[in-house]
Amino acid sequence: MRRWISYLILTGLAGAWAERAWAEAGPYAGEWAYQALNSKDTHFKVEHKGREILLYRILFPDPAGDPSYRLEHLYKGRIEQKRVTGKMFVRERALDDFEFLRAFSGEIVGQDRMVIDDLPLERSADSSQPDSLSTITRVTIQREGQATEKKPAAKPNATPLQAAGNAPGKGAEAPRAIPSLIPVAMKIPIETVLKVETLIQEADKLFESKQYQEAATRYLDALRRAPQKVEVLYKLGWSYGTLGSLAERNKDTKGAAVFFRLALEYWEKTFRYDPYNQGTKENIRRAKERLNKIQ
Repeated sequence: MRRWISYLILTGLAGAWAERAWAEAGPYAGEWAYQALNSKDTHFKVEHKGREILLYRILFPDPAGDPSYRLEHLYKGRIEQKRVTGKMFVRERALDDFEFLRAFSGEIVGQDRMVIDDLPLERSADSSQPDSLSTITRVTIQREGQATEKKPAAKPNATPLQAAGNAPGKGAEAPRAIPSLIPVAMKIPIETVLKVETLIQEADKLFESKQYQEAATRYLDALRRAPQKVEVLYKLGWSYGTLGSLAERNKDTKGAAVFFRLALEYWEKTFRYDPYNQGTKENIRRAKERLNKIQ
């Protein structure tokens, strides 16, 4: 009995210590910057607690000559030894909240260096100095059982860029703080989320079994329920790209052209949310190359 009581006491102390350690900010929290020449959108805000790490940045990728176009990327990862793996989420003006985009990986190189999603990051030298980030729109994450936090209103007569705190040409800083490390949730009603996820899983299985047309139909059904689901946009591109390759192999150039155009349509929509993703960029390049070859 004494041993059992001692065990419970030790377990309780260990749990309390773990909770206390979890609550403390980790050594990687703070301001970081993407190290690249002639690059915009270099600033990251990092929150680190225990083995969990969040990275956040604002981007102005300027698609189709629109200098006011603004994206937010949120990387939610877990550190195992020096390796970081997790999920990347995206939000733009048309999105009410963050949506899952894709998985990512990275590595902790040192106290002041890490590589995330192939981006070499270094801790900002002036990260501890006062800054002017108070006008930046905060990351809003829907907490379980709570209403989603509202974005702070812009000052009267302020342009969207002034409300964001930076002009696109200067790169956008990150906010002072990110909400607690919690699962990212969308505002889509839970029954819709579950239905969409079920459709995606069914489509994934159809794709794996090489039923590409059926998979595309199921992905389209999911997209009708969640029109800006970027994961579905990317997978639709793969489905139609694969169908295009099969049609090309069977000497059906007209069918191949139709499928490659569809693949391009969905990959280009995906690239709008993830403008520095080299994988999607390469998919677009190859699809255009194949399309030009058969036309």
